[in-house]
Amino acid sequence: MSPFSARYQHVADLIRQQFLDGTYPPGTRLPTEAQLATAYGCGRELIRDALAALRAEDLIVTGRGRRTTVAPAPDRTPILVSAGTIVTARMPMQPELAALGCRASTPLLVVTTPDTATDNYPADRVEITLRR
Repeated sequence: MSPFSARYQHVADLIRQQFLDGTYPPGTRLPTEAQLATAYGCGRELIRDALAALRAEDLIVTGRGRRTTVAPAPDRTPILVSAGTIVTARMPMQPELAALGCRASTPLLVVTTPDTATDNYPADRVEITLRR
């Protein structure tokens, strides 16, 4: 891995952390490429590569002639589970991608109920809650 690629990934990680800590909440416009380059002490090409990585993760939305914004938070469907339910995570297999409408980079939550019924859910679209 070249030092350049490691650096753009590092900058993408720093920006991603700002999404998580609330500096840039969903729907917020990001600073311009020039402003980000100044803030991170790098060139605009490195910023473009970092933003491309974030775009590939569906974390930002860009458009020609429009400012880059943080993607809106996805709607999450509540999944109620009872005691004894096992929830594991794994990456999707190729046939599941189209069937579930998810990306290869999105983990699946595998929910197995006590009666051994199993359902798979894209992890970015569900919220698992224990039924009381």
